[in-house]
Amino acid sequence: NYAIYSALFLSVSMGWLADPPDHMAETCEALTNFHFWECEIQKRAFAYLLSLGTFAHMLSILLAMTFINVLNEAARDSDVIRMFARGKGFLATVRVQYAFRVGCVADFVSMMIAAKVWLGWDILVLSIAIIVVMHHHFKKTAGLLWRSASICAYWRSDLGGKPDADDPYAIDFPLRCLKNRAQYARNFEEIARRLQSKAKLAS
Repeated sequence: NYAIYSALFLSVSMGWLADPPDHMAETCEALTNFHFWECEIQKRAFAYLLSLGTFAHMLSILLAMTFINVLNEAARDSDVIRMFARGKGFLATVRVQYAFRVGCVADFVSMMIAAKVWLGWDILVLSIAIIVVMHHHFKKTAGLLWRSASICAYWRSDLGGKPDADDPYAIDFPLRCLKNRAQYARNFEEIARRLQSKAKLAS
């Protein structure tokens, strides 16, 4: 999902980098003193933040594609487990998430700069008010979801989670099942090797 959403942002940010809006492409030579420097700073901040957003979303896409490709090549359950344990698979998904968020913030701020140049400082005040309201609703909803189901935010008390009293963090049963399955696979492999050896002796 992050790769798809990042591609949507890239379709806009790369277009703006290659062909910026007319009011952002105008030169600042006709201005003087403070307005000249304000114009130059705004243009560069617009371009730099768009570049940051483009690179961050590209990183998000590349990491997400690598994760999926490696997962597709994991032929066994043990390979998937090793991918998350030794390969830090969960950390890879977190990096995808943060890269996407950095790209979104950079693109949004660059858009605010373009809107300020177009309309003036009042659009920044309106944008900040909208951001405050949006952030409040996002934190309220997302926080409730994470605290009710996440293994880190809910289940593991050692990482700050607060599980219910009758739902402690205990993975003994699934761990035993995993060990039994691994032992079954080893036994099956050993039996197959013995049968193969007997077949060779018989022939």
